[in-house]
Amino acid sequence: MTPVSARTVSSSRFVLHGRVRCTATVTTPVEAGHQIDVTFSLHNVSGSTARAPRDETSTGLVVRAGDGTRYDTAAAWVAAGYVGGPRMPVIIPSGETKTIGGPSVLVRWKGPLRITPTCERKPLPAVRIDVAAPGPPSTSGAAISDVVAATGGLLDHCRPEKPGVAVEGKIDSPGGPGSSMKARCSVTLRSEGRFLVAQVLMLIPPKLRGVHVVQPYDTLSWRRHVRRPYEAIAWQLVVTKKGAVTVAGSTHDATRAGTTMAPEWFWSGSSWGQPSAAKCGFEGYAAWPQLDLISVCP
Repeated sequence: MTPVSARTVSSSRFVLHGRVRCTATVTTPVEAGHQIDVTFSLHNVSGSTARAPRDETSTGLVVRAGDGTRYDTAAAWVAAGYVGGPRMPVIIPSGETKTIGGPSVLVRWKGPLRITPTCERKPLPAVRIDVAAPGPPSTSGAAISDVVAATGGLLDHCRPEKPGVAVEGKIDSPGGPGSSMKARCSVTLRSEGRFLVAQVLMLIPPKLRGVHVVQPYDTLSWRRHVRRPYEAIAWQLVVTKKGAVTVAGSTHDATRAGTTMAPEWFWSGSSWGQPSAAKCGFEGYAAWPQLDLISVCP
């Protein structure tokens, strides 16, 4: 990959009844699999103190790719089950500027991308950013090997050999020797020019059917009346000749009622975190790869 000098592009508009100018600043290019780097600044142009309400959806990004994909961070919150939280105001004295963070989007589309920032839920003029990548893996087999290596051991004994061809195996506890679960695992690959996007789907038990991954938010679609216990893990990764990195995922599972506590692990982005536990009988959702050891439940 030829080094490309990073630069910033900005977009502004007045919000809060014209009292505050909101400016979004974005760095271009962004590397495939990495986060779009965006900051928002709020400059009070009025003669008195301004209060800017703040919650997770006060600022946002709408990403449009060349293939027609539209990714909206506000819609991603809804897909993840977010139902709203307290709006903590940012206090901005007259003439001053406050800088606030923006939402996170991990890039898995080839560039250029058209980015529309939103501030106080109002769209700013769109900007264009480029996407850089070092090039794809040499073969699909190499890509799958990189994906397996990037899942923290989860696919070691349920390893697909060919794209789109599911295999049956087992998934072991990330915590070392212990219970394992029979599973069916698959990996599909999609070319995005200078990189690949890998979609992993792990289904427990292997006979689980009617589960599909829905884009662009990597959510899971189910047929009705699935019999417990079950677990489905969707895991999306960007793969280049440098390896694979996680960009999205979701988990949906359910167990029968019981007194046992089922260990559960959350993927940090590079490893499995310290386990927590949930009492058997739960139905769980996560907007990221997570593993619940449902085999310990009745």
